[in-house]
Amino acid sequence: MKIANASLVFIMVVALVSCHDHEHHHTDHEAQKDHHDHDEPNTAQVTIWESGLEAFVEYEHPVAREPVRFITHISELSTGEPRRNGSVVFEMEGPNGQSLEHTEERPARDGIYLPSITFSTPGTWRVSIRVVSSSGAMRHIPLPDIQVFESPERARAASPEEEPEGISFLKEQQWKLSMVTQPTAKQTLSARRKFPGRVEDKVGHRVSVSSPIAGRLVAVNDTDFPHRGKTVTRGTILALVEPTLPSADLVSLAMRVAETEAEELRARQALENANATLERVSRLAEVNAKSARELQQARFDAEAARNAHRSAVAIKSRYENALSCMAPHGPLGTDTRTGEAENIPGAFGPLALKAPISGTIVSVNTAPGEGVHPLDTLFVVLNASTVHVEAKVPEYEISELDTRPKAYLELHGESPKESQRIPLSLLYTGLEVEEETHAVPLLYEAQNATGLLRVGMAVDVFVEVAAPREVLCIPESALVDENGKYVVFVQIAGETFKKREVSVGIHDGGLVEILDSLEEGERIVTTDAWSVRLASLSTMIPEHGHEH
Repeated sequence: MKIANASLVFIMVVALVSCHDHEHHHTDHEAQKDHHDHDEPNTAQVTIWESGLEAFVEYEHPVAREPVRFITHISELSTGEPRRNGSVVFEMEGPNGQSLEHTEERPARDGIYLPSITFSTPGTWRVSIRVVSSSGAMRHIPLPDIQVFESPERARAASPEEEPEGISFLKEQQWKLSMVTQPTAKQTLSARRKFPGRVEDKVGHRVSVSSPIAGRLVAVNDTDFPHRGKTVTRGTILALVEPTLPSADLVSLAMRVAETEAEELRARQALENANATLERVSRLAEVNAKSARELQQARFDAEAARNAHRSAVAIKSRYENALSCMAPHGPLGTDTRTGEAENIPGAFGPLALKAPISGTIVSVNTAPGEGVHPLDTLFVVLNASTVHVEAKVPEYEISELDTRPKAYLELHGESPKESQRIPLSLLYTGLEVEEETHAVPLLYEAQNATGLLRVGMAVDVFVEVAAPREVLCIPESALVDENGKYVVFVQIAGETFKKREVSVGIHDGGLVEILDSLEEGERIVTTDAWSVRLASLSTMIPEHGHEH
């Protein structure tokens, strides 16, 4: 209650300050309504939303050849801010085709232009406002036709225009809050449920780096030892390990490489002999010097030798790849292996520890000069360009979901406009209910090129529970809870609002379906709607009637 009262006092103070600054005379305005037939001129006001701008214009009924002041408020619809600089041009076309133009180089004060315009002849005039930006771009705002009268008496005798009735909230107050309005519209929404989720690393995208042998860790060079946050590519040498003693495993592996090379050589010679035999038997078979059975056997022997050679090559390649991971390197980490088997067993220099994937180093558990042991985790490399997101769905709600429910997660910013929706791709729907949580996991994948998703982050996952459909919707920020019921505030003129009680349907991505009380295209307050509600509770907010 203290917060609400403080907010109400704030609104009242703003209202009184605005009243003082701009001389809103409530009593004079009432007197005008009672005595307009005698001395007071008729006034009109018009509000136009066009080209990303709002123009709220107030003026007295114009009389030909007499200047009339157009109090013109210009606001940016996207931000709710007043136009603080730049010129506006009033373009007018009279009943006989005559044209007039009036330029105001800058606002008299933020958001307010005060042109004094003289119409040359009575009749109906077409008027538009051309707003010129600092870059030279132009936006046009057409106003309704304006009737220019022959005399002040005719102007006073004309039927007065009815002022809109509702909650008064002055433009100066709106600008202080940067209040934004927008028209209601139909959009395609999906009924979704919000479930808790967690960001996880993708399988194979987090890899630990360890040494295959015991030894002492040394840097590749004096200034390039890995640190947390360093980006590496696959194959980058992270550090070197100097064996404390020749490793029996390394010797054994090097000897096995030599053995597989010899086996591959024997298999290659056997294949060459088999191919030569097949060629000779084939020539003799053509002149009936060899039987068909002998030709078939030669072909079989050649195929068997070919398969044996392929197997020997594959085995040799595997052992060579294993040895390359522990290949000795010189001081700068350059590979010094010659590839000759007889040179391997004696080359027990530093062994390179290479990054197994591209990514970022997120953990360093050692330092240069420290002793290392086989299988100790020395570095952890994480590639978070793609991540997994696991959502937990209560077991009693899983039946409401589609077999492959679509989903997204939303990262909230300081305002709804700054929030980001990240689509998710379903990988797996759990087949078991977790015993502790009584929930079924849904596993999704998300692209994370911007790095906004952090592994371990708790997120809300919005899962689709019904097919999308087109509905009338508004931003959730437009809803105001009033005693347990939702209300919105409709802008019917520049400084006039009406309260509507609404019923809501599905929620989807910051939007909510409206079931009644609003029509498509009606303009509603989407930010700081609470301030209009506070204004509706105050009897101290003045009526319209600017005297700028």
